[in-house]
Amino acid sequence: MRILILEDNPVDADLSRRAITNAFDNCIVEIAPTLKRARELLECEPPFQLALLDMNLPDGNGLEILTEIRKNKLKMAVVVFTATGNEEVAVAALKAGANDYIAKRTGYTEQLPTVMRSTLDNYNQQVQQQNETIGVLYIEHNSIDIDLTNRHLKKYAPNIQLEIASTAEAAIKLILKEKGVNPCDYNYRVILMDYRLQGMSALDFIKIIRQEIKIDIPIIIVTGQGDEEIAAQALKLGATDYITKSENYLFRLPTLIQSAYQQCELMRKQAKIAESESKYRLLAENSGDVIFTLDFNLNYTFVSPAVFKLRGFTVEETLTQNIAETLTPDSFNKIKQVVDTVLPAVLSGEKLTEPIIRELKTIRKDKTIIWVEVTATPLNDDDGKPIGILGVTRDISKRKAAQEELQVLSKAITQSPDSIVITDCDGNIRFVNPKFSKLTGYTFDEVIGQNPRLLNSGLQPKTYFKKLWDTILSGNEWHGEFNNRKKDGSLYWENASISPLTDEDGNITHFVAVKEDITEKKKMIQELIESKENAEAANMLKTAFLNNISHEVRTPLNGILGFGELIAQHELKKEDKQLYLTILRKSSDRLINTITDYMDISLITSGNMTVTKKQIYLSQIIDSVFVDFEQKCIEKNLKLNLLAQGCDGQIFETDVDLLRKVLTHIMDNALKFTDTGYITFECRLTDNTVEFIVEDSGCGIGKDMQQMIFENFVQENYSIARSHEGSGLGLSISKGIVELLGGKIKLESEKGTGTKVQFSLPLQANPMNFEKSVDLKVNSEKLPTVLVVEDDEDSRFLLEIMLDDTGLNLIMAENGGIAIDKFNSHPEIDLILMDLRLPVMDGFEATRKIKKVKPSLPIIAVTAFALHGDENEAMKAGCDDYFSKPYNRKTLLEKIGKFVNLKMTGENS
Repeated sequence: MRILILEDNPVDADLSRRAITNAFDNCIVEIAPTLKRARELLECEPPFQLALLDMNLPDGNGLEILTEIRKNKLKMAVVVFTATGNEEVAVAALKAGANDYIAKRTGYTEQLPTVMRSTLDNYNQQVQQQNETIGVLYIEHNSIDIDLTNRHLKKYAPNIQLEIASTAEAAIKLILKEKGVNPCDYNYRVILMDYRLQGMSALDFIKIIRQEIKIDIPIIIVTGQGDEEIAAQALKLGATDYITKSENYLFRLPTLIQSAYQQCELMRKQAKIAESESKYRLLAENSGDVIFTLDFNLNYTFVSPAVFKLRGFTVEETLTQNIAETLTPDSFNKIKQVVDTVLPAVLSGEKLTEPIIRELKTIRKDKTIIWVEVTATPLNDDDGKPIGILGVTRDISKRKAAQEELQVLSKAITQSPDSIVITDCDGNIRFVNPKFSKLTGYTFDEVIGQNPRLLNSGLQPKTYFKKLWDTILSGNEWHGEFNNRKKDGSLYWENASISPLTDEDGNITHFVAVKEDITEKKKMIQELIESKENAEAANMLKTAFLNNISHEVRTPLNGILGFGELIAQHELKKEDKQLYLTILRKSSDRLINTITDYMDISLITSGNMTVTKKQIYLSQIIDSVFVDFEQKCIEKNLKLNLLAQGCDGQIFETDVDLLRKVLTHIMDNALKFTDTGYITFECRLTDNTVEFIVEDSGCGIGKDMQQMIFENFVQENYSIARSHEGSGLGLSISKGIVELLGGKIKLESEKGTGTKVQFSLPLQANPMNFEKSVDLKVNSEKLPTVLVVEDDEDSRFLLEIMLDDTGLNLIMAENGGIAIDKFNSHPEIDLILMDLRLPVMDGFEATRKIKKVKPSLPIIAVTAFALHGDENEAMKAGCDDYFSKPYNRKTLLEKIGKFVNLKMTGENS
């Protein structure tokens, strides 16, 4: 079934469509908002079976479409919508061919399917009646008249079919046999009878039909000429019409029959109209809406009783009022403007294309104000002239309150700082707010119809989402977090709350998700966690440092103090004294190494360790380290292997002191934790790197400790480590220096099978400007003069003792200023030992001034601060070598011997 809805209000059209599709299966509903669109649809196939027509459209009146449907003989039923319950509109529509009407009032769509079914049934019956011929009961005993009449009608009016009854008695039997009440219940729509009958007379027959059987079937009497008196009596008894048997009367007979039939049908329709008018009046009196009429001065001329419920005024009170008294000033001004604009056009005969609808504020009797919707159209008299205004007032207070609430909710959703997503039951997105688009990068159109899984980053398990769906499908609210992915691929975190939405029956129709962007909060929490972990790590590091320094400083200090006190005993044997001195020296070295380690790790951690690269033959570094550890390996009965094929003659640019420090730490570890077997020291070249490898056959390191072994103060097994001295910083320092030099370090080991430590440094392909060291040694037969610049009196005294048997002439200076004076007054000075940290003028400044005057004069920098940066700064100032306190006589003499000739005179020579 195909149904046409002519309706310009989209809400009303949609409500009607829903009601129809819910009530009728396999129906197609076409909606036309204008007369133009309705005409286009009416020309399309297949044809419509029913049309629902609103009266007031933007481009005309629905009656125009109704008239065209009937004029073009389109076979369809028509139901008219009236928004006001206007009786004139309904009656006009029915006269123009409408089959029924329905007034638009609250809940009218609920009645629509019932009205449609009734209308379709009645229309189909009418179509059948139109297709059927007019059945005529012909009462006539003269066979000649019967034959002539029958043959004439078949030729000129084939739609009129006769059934013959020779007497009135026979006709009554046929009529009673039908047992009908209304004319539509009989096969006979018209009775045609001769006034002269055998048996019962025509007049008696009419009496029985009208007074006893009481049937309003049209009765036509056929009389002879001059029998007008009989015809008059028949008409008085209830006959419809008569025809005189005259020349050519048979040609007038079809028109007479059809006219009688149509007149009867018209009377029945008029009766229906009267019934409808009564119904309309009853509706107006009982309608929940207020129906009213106004004159052109806006005074009430009629109002329905519903006005009392709406405004608290009785009908009588209202009829004494002008509409200005019932509205707020703003609302009255709106109406006044409309009336002033429209009324002149209406009075000039112009038709309104649609009713005037306004939302206004009306004043109740108790002075409260409520919202109403007023629909108004011109009120015309029987001649179509406007005589006033017809209107309907409806209370829309609840609707306005709902609209205001919806506006607030709409703004809340639109302006919400949280992302809001609404989906259907299957999870397909139906709405997102602007915050969603701003956060994810997806536009509204891009996500509508999509599933929220398009945001899934894949970082959360499927079981997580299954639990989500189980929760919301059971009608409960779900809370949780999503790690989602934006349109640009970046990740973000959301804290989400998802709730089901249900209809009146409790069935889930939608889901709504409110999601807060917690990406920054997550980062902050993570940063707090990391800060806490770092603080805990720092605390642990501090504890480890204090424990370590307590052990590694106190232990050698105990040896220094203890054996120093023993050496002071006069009765000590020479061999014991020599042993004690060896132990004392070993403890001193251990303490110095510990302090140096602490200072190195401090520089690395703070980022203050500087790198000073210079070019050197790679073999020099390798040979130097090998020589340093060769004797130590012999003492532990370990085999020391050296693999350095291809390294001879290779120039290498690096910080030599830092590289030596790394190799020394790694070799120290290998020596410390290897009791039997071997240590292999290997150096090999690749295209752009030099690799150093130290492999031993020692105790090895477990897999679980190999990543931690490069951390500060970590040793693989403290029970083993405690039997080996050391700060536990060796590999930490090595890793820091290697990375500072642009390299990488790694460790391979298995428990009980040994350890291999390997690191690589970048190798410059074509080192340029390699400078060999310049020999600054002073060759002279005279005793060399050395200027010692030292602010500490004990240190000056120690140097005098250490250098007493070297044949050196010593000149002492307490600060940099005095050193400048001594330099200027003693041109014979051959070498300067320059402490860097001095009062008045530090060693750096003094060195720069001396070198400016005499660049060739060798200066050895001396400091108690074993900082790698001091060496670099000293070299930049002009020093030729560097020496760290505490003084070691052997190292000191080696340093001095590089620049002057020593003439040993004592027993240590």
